[in-house]
Amino acid sequence: MKQLAHVLEVDGEEISVLVRRASGCNSCDKRSSCGTGQVNQMLEGQGEVVRLKSSLSLKPGEPVMLVIPDHLYRNLALKAYGLPLGGFLLGALTGTYLALRWSWPVDVLAFVLGVGAGWLGLRLGRYWTESDPRVQQPFHVEKIHPEF
Repeated sequence: MKQLAHVLEVDGEEISVLVRRASGCNSCDKRSSCGTGQVNQMLEGQGEVVRLKSSLSLKPGEPVMLVIPDHLYRNLALKAYGLPLGGFLLGALTGTYLALRWSWPVDVLAFVLGVGAGWLGLRLGRYWTESDPRVQQPFHVEKIHPEF
């Protein structure tokens, strides 16, 4: 994943960059009927300031490309979404199996075990994400060279 940004401030090896909000798709002529297009139209011109470490020699106002490697992006998405969803499904299936085996109410046990296992998946994904040193700064900064 790549995102264009502009350098605002350089302080040694730390830089502040302004990242513009990205649009949802290439159908910008459909802004009146698209929720994402309407939100982007209201927030047009705004952005977010991000502080990063970079060993490149940069100057304020210079454009840079922020890059998150695809494998890291997929890994983080799997931890954030896959583990809780997988835990919920596994817990619900286990609850259904146990309820049928023990003649208990299926809905209650499936729900309780599903929510509990989903919560454990969420906590596990959060722990793995926070303990991963690559998450501290997932972006690496690339200098954009002007075309001749």
